[in-house]
Amino acid sequence: MLSTRIWPAPEYTRLTLESKEEIQYTIFSVKDPERLVLDLETNDISVALAELAGKVAADDPYIQKLRVARNRPGVVRLVLDLKTE
Repeated sequence: MLSTRIWPAPEYTRLTLESKEEIQYTIFSVKDPERLVLDLETNDISVALAELAGKVAADDPYIQKLRVARNRPGVVRLVLDLKTE
């Protein structure tokens, strides 16, 4: 992962992951509490991914916090704890 960005806006928050190669992923939601989960098929937690959690603004209208961790071999998981459904 080369770069990551988060842009909060009144209607949505945009999360961008930039890579030299195509990113293979799976995305799903979880309820109680509301979360959006993004599994990336990679072995690396790059500096850009590691720094992503610190880019979530306290006043973001949709994302409470974001976590990045290795879920299992070959998969890095991003979990976005959401403020609303």
